[in-house]
Amino acid sequence: MKKSLLLLVLIALSYSLNAQSKRELFAEIDQLRAELSQKDSVIASAQQQEKISTARAAVFERQVSELQDANATLLKNLKIFTEASSRRSESIGATLESLREKESRLKIINDQFSKGDSIALLMVTDFKNTLGEGAQIKIGQGMLALPLSHEFLVGENENADTLSLEASDYLKKVGQVLKQYPTWQLGLITQDNGMIDEENRDAQITAVLDIINQETGIPAWQITQRKLDGLINALEIRLHPDYADFYRTIRKSMKN
Repeated sequence: MKKSLLLLVLIALSYSLNAQSKRELFAEIDQLRAELSQKDSVIASAQQQEKISTARAAVFERQVSELQDANATLLKNLKIFTEASSRRSESIGATLESLREKESRLKIINDQFSKGDSIALLMVTDFKNTLGEGAQIKIGQGMLALPLSHEFLVGENENADTLSLEASDYLKKVGQVLKQYPTWQLGLITQDNGMIDEENRDAQITAVLDIINQETGIPAWQITQRKLDGLINALEIRLHPDYADFYRTIRKSMKN
C-alpha cells in the first residue's frame, strides 16, 4: 500500500514538473517569436530606409551630374565671353590707337595751316605798315596777292621800258617786307591784252624782277612767272607758303 502511494506521488510530481517545463518552453518560444518579429520589423524598416537612401543618392547623383554639366557649360561660355571681350578690347585698343594717330596727323596738318594763316596775317600787317593802309592786298586760297595796275607801273606811256619812280619805290618796300619771310614762295602773274610791244613788256617785267632781286636776293629763276591773256594789262605779285616743305611735313607725319 505504501509503495503504491509513493508511486502515485512520484507520478504526480513527474507530471507536475513536465507540465511546468512545457509552459516555460512555450513561454520561451513565444518570447523568441516576439523577438524575431521585432527583429523582422527592424530589418524591414532598415531595408525601407536603405531603399529611400538609395533613391535619394540617385537623385543627388543626378543633380550633381546636372550641376557639373551646367558648370562646364558656364565655364565654356565664360571662356568664350572672355576671349570675345579680349578680342573686342584689342580691337577697341587698336581703333583708339588708330584714331590717336589720325588725330595726331590732323593736328600736324591743322598746325601747318594755322602756321601759314598766322604768317599771312602777320605779313598783311607788315605790308600795311610799310606800304600804307591804302595798299591793295588780296587774301585767298592760302596766298597773298599784291595787284599792280599797268598805269601805276609805267605811267601814261604803256610801252615804256622803265618803271615809274612811284612804282620803283613801292616795289622796294615790297622787297623789304618779303626779305623778312624767306620761307614763302614768290610768283609773278602778268596779264596782257596784246596792245603793248612784247619787247617793252618783257623789259617792264625784268625791271620788276630786278628790284625784287636787289631787295631780297631772290634770283629771277626762283620766282614763278606766268602770263595770262586778258582785257587789260596788269601785274600781280603772289606769295604763298613753301608747298613742297608743307607736303614733306605731311608725308613725314603719315609715315610715323
